[in-house]
Amino acid sequence: MSDGVFTDEVIESFFLGMEIMQENDIDEALRALNSHRPELMKKLTEKYKHLFSKNNLPKIGDEVYVPTHNGDYIGGLVKVIGIDGDRIAIEEHNGMKYQWVGDLDKEQDELKALFGTSRAYFSGVI
Repeated sequence: MSDGVFTDEVIESFFLGMEIMQENDIDEALRALNSHRPELMKKLTEKYKHLFSKNNLPKIGDEVYVPTHNGDYIGGLVKVIGIDGDRIAIEEHNGMKYQWVGDLDKEQDELKALFGTSRAYFSGVI
């Protein structure tokens, strides 16, 4: 389906490039899309909802994945105990902070595939 100017694929590519756009440009484009193509807006909003939540930060108490660190800390599932800007603090590593936005947020699927249900822990090797 096309609106005569933009195909669904062109509009979807806009969503994929939103992370590099200025916030006011995004708001203006989303208002126009919602006005002219509400059914496509609803579909794409659901498909790319992670782009609409502010920094997509987990909540305190959520479980996320962290990678292995220097061989002394084996990665896996951890519990979020704090949020500081775009960083998260985790329980299993004594409150150590990890960069969430632009780092761990993008690695979650890969880390989940690597660690499954395994919890993060200290290896005892320093």
